Amino acid sequence: MKKEELILCIKKSGDGRDIELDRLTLADALLFQELLASFTELLQNYDDASKFRLNVFKSSAAVKLEAEESFLKLVENDIDSAMNRKPIRTGALKKWQTLQQVISKSNYSFEFDIVSNGISRRSLISEFKSKPFPSPKKKRTRRIENLTFLFGKLESLDSKAQLHIMPYDKDYSVRINCISEAEARRARDFAYSDVYICAYRSHTPSGDSHEFVDVYPDKDEFKKIQSFYTSYQKLDGQERYSAFIDLNYEIMEKDTDLEIRLFEILKYIRLFDNSTAEEGQLFTILSSLKDYKSHPIIKQTYESLLLRFKSRTKRKTV
Repeated sequence: MKKEELILCIKKSGDGRDIELDRLTLADALLFQELLASFTELLQNYDDASKFRLNVFKSSAAVKLEAEESFLKLVENDIDSAMNRKPIRTGALKKWQTLQQVISKSNYSFEFDIVSNGISRRSLISEFKSKPFPSPKKKRTRRIENLTFLFGKLESLDSKAQLHIMPYDKDYSVRINCISEAEARRARDFAYSDVYICAYRSHTPSGDSHEFVDVYPDKDEFKKIQSFYTSYQKLDGQERYSAFIDLNYEIMEKDTDLEIRLFEILKYIRLFDNSTAEEGQLFTILSSLKDYKSHPIIKQTYESLLLRFKSRTKRKTV
């Protein structure tokens, strides 16, 4: 099959001196070494190494890739695709960028040609110096957000309003950030004793972070609220909204003082005061409790939920 060549040559130094392989200065040698390493690493991103042969010219500081025409066409297509911001294999793109940076940052002059039958059919050097390759798109880091329910010993509450809890089902301590002093005070009564806590967990490959949601006085209340949230997570769309409407009706129709009922419903609406809450769920909560929005028991949480709702919709009222 027809053979072609890809030749990269250092022609002259910044002061116009001819570059020859047997008369390299230290600066020349370092540049040639960097070019050769970049060129070699680049070729490793192509599958079939048997399709090419790499040579170094004795009479000049040049490296030559000799390969079948089809293989060099693949390399050429990658160059064109990268320069026109079309996708190529990510590993190859990074190596082409490295080679381009070595060439473009130097004040030496180069030749970079695709040669067929001893004649250059395309010079790449002007393109390499004038049109930088785009950076590979960074993969989005998936963030997993949910609520977690923890039972353990509250070991400490430090000066930064961070709780340190040792869950009984884990072999490591969990640090929970309190957004306000009021949150920290709610947990302080349980210091150095067993505690039931709900926290907002955010997970990325770099690690977990936890924000305080609520603390519960006993196992029964903890289990009841955990059970509601677990069931809620299994529902879809309108079923979720109906679940809260039913819960709110059940609590608010009880024959107890209003303060007791509002304090009970507060335990549930705190579960939705975070970025995972859906717009429809926020609207359902806000509209259901609108008549009590100014009551001191739920006022602060209601206003926080309202701010979240307004930030996600053009509606300014409920």
